[in-house]
Amino acid sequence: MNAGFISWSRRRLKERARCRVEKSLRCIPLPDDEICFGCFNGEIEKEVTGLRDPQALNPLARAKLGELEKLAAQRGLEFKVISTLRTEKEQLAYFAQGRKPLAEVNRLRAEAGLAPIAGKENRVVTRNLTSIHQFGLAFDVALITPPAPLNLRGAGGVILRGDSVEGNSRGDQAGLSGEEIVWDTKADLNDNHLPDYEELGKIGESLGLRWGGRFRFRDYGHFEYTGGLSLADLKAGKRPAG
Repeated sequence: MNAGFISWSRRRLKERARCRVEKSLRCIPLPDDEICFGCFNGEIEKEVTGLRDPQALNPLARAKLGELEKLAAQRGLEFKVISTLRTEKEQLAYFAQGRKPLAEVNRLRAEAGLAPIAGKENRVVTRNLTSIHQFGLAFDVALITPPAPLNLRGAGGVILRGDSVEGNSRGDQAGLSGEEIVWDTKADLNDNHLPDYEELGKIGESLGLRWGGRFRFRDYGHFEYTGGLSLADLKAGKRPAG
């Protein structure tokens, strides 16, 4: 990584507008974000959350996922589903990160069936104690590309191999076999001069999905379908009508 980029990253940190993961020079700083997309979704966090089975989703959300996959394929975009349903215990464990001592965090993670984390990983990764994932109405995806020798790195971008290698928790947990998973939000895999995550987000929005790229705490691979219901409605037992 060149000295200019490192200098720029450090300046952004001082301006409190860069990724919160301290001293990480592998992330992709994004203006106005508190944590960059790559770090939040795995470059540093390393863990894919919850179940990945689309069958665990609410039928309406599952149908939206199928439509998204079909329309994305027509644009030359492929993705892997990396999270669907999330349990209450999983969400509680993630919410504790960065807020509770490491021992307490790892106790909660163990109760949720999650692997322990190291001290440097004990940082905030979610703002919400309750997630739309817990109702089977949200899913997270990651763009992929076949393992061809293509130079798809953008400035400061990160492209990670998904091969199942011991210690590569993202590749193992995401079930990736040979593809390359791409966290770079500026990547243009289909060469149409549009950032692919933004392109995918707009496709999702055209289907009535809420896209995480619009969140203040941006999550470019996140999509949810609540049928207009609020989180309070979901907690009260309401579900989107078919």
